[in-house]
Amino acid sequence: MGWKEYYQTYPESFCSRFSYGLFKRVLEKSSASPLSKKPSLKLLLGGFSPNSSTANTFVDYCAKFRPDQEDEIYLLDLNHQPFKSVYFSSQFAPKKIYQVQADLTKMPFANNSLDLIFLDGTTMFMKDEEVGRFGQEANRTLSRFGLIVNFLKTPLFDQTAPISNFRGRVANRVPIFFRSKEKSQQLLSPLETVICFDCQGRIALIMGKKDNPLPKDPEYTYVLEPACPKFSKEIS
Repeated sequence: MGWKEYYQTYPESFCSRFSYGLFKRVLEKSSASPLSKKPSLKLLLGGFSPNSSTANTFVDYCAKFRPDQEDEIYLLDLNHQPFKSVYFSSQFAPKKIYQVQADLTKMPFANNSLDLIFLDGTTMFMKDEEVGRFGQEANRTLSRFGLIVNFLKTPLFDQTAPISNFRGRVANRVPIFFRSKEKSQQLLSPLETVICFDCQGRIALIMGKKDNPLPKDPEYTYVLEPACPKFSKEIS
């Protein structure tokens, strides 16, 4: 079993099912989110499958809610196979779309340069130490107002995680790691949780740097559907 076999499956796209409201409130010009006020953004999708709608949905939403801004969109994956299935025409201009084969734990981006890192279950395919190294890299590369959107499935109970890991490996044909919300937050330190959403058995952790001035509410979990994150006031 390996990535070649996994890429023959049709994994669920959390991005397609749950992220419309997130993109709307984070990127749309009328939003109070500080990112929506920037003239240009660097938006990164970290990991995607060729048989999933995640990459297309990510680009569509970035373009929909910021149609006229000259943003840079990066589709990043460790493997080369996913890039064979994605193609974006000039209809997304003035957006610039780049394909980057790289490791999330060693991202080829400058300090404080990324405004959004979107992970569609990607950390579930990473070992604990890899998630920790990614947290350090994200802290290095995120801008002050930058955010991570981290979708993942959590085990029903922490004690059942090994069983979920085994079943997930059989179903997905590659190692997979189920973690509690608290475990993921711990591994992604030094980032802090801005807000957390329950998505019908999935979790969306919205995280940023410690000096991100958005009000943080890490302890309470909200329902993402039909609600969506709302930033209550302008932040300068």
